[in-house]
Amino acid sequence: MSFYVLRIAGVCLAWLVLTPQLGCSQKARPAPVSASAPSPVSAPVAAGPSAPLPPQPPLPIVDPTEPPRAPPELASSYRPADSDAPAVAAIKLRIARGEASTKTIKELQKLCNHHTSDAELPYLLGQLYFARLWVGDGLKAFRRALAIDPQLRENPFLIRATVGGLANDSDHRQVAKFLSQEVGPPAAPYLEEVLYGDARGAVKERAESILRSLR
Repeated sequence: MSFYVLRIAGVCLAWLVLTPQLGCSQKARPAPVSASAPSPVSAPVAAGPSAPLPPQPPLPIVDPTEPPRAPPELASSYRPADSDAPAVAAIKLRIARGEASTKTIKELQKLCNHHTSDAELPYLLGQLYFARLWVGDGLKAFRRALAIDPQLRENPFLIRATVGGLANDSDHRQVAKFLSQEVGPPAAPYLEEVLYGDARGAVKERAESILRSLR
């Protein structure tokens, strides 16, 4: 599991996800990035059980007006894992460099169904869905990623994207259930950020309710 591509993709997508979903009028806070570049290996975190999910059908998607871009120094230093198939390595590299087009998402959907043991693919698909405010589809993709690699429940970019979904008035209950039951305590610091941030009142109330359930 390459934590590095998740970090790069998170940098690309975090600003696009958080501001519109939390209903903020201020500019989005960037996701934290460490000063030193980690090696492309999984960080040791606690694993947990999760049931596998069936394949997701492809969905029609509209091209973004201005796709996010990764910082050049990060994008240029990323290298796909040697074990990745050529198509998988190519799409991860494109996303690491900031690509988020309709073509990229459709390719990701297909690759998720063909490479069912690679958690990075549904993780990245979920990030792209959340960036477009497709909260329900984003949760499905994240669940699929967690089913493959439970370590992702502590991934800060996955949690931040999901917390942003609390601003969705249609799907916020699904988001709350996901955070409280499938992510758990690792979500607490990011929910506290909502309480002390500039999100609208209803979003803060939702975050506070989840925090109470985690205590």
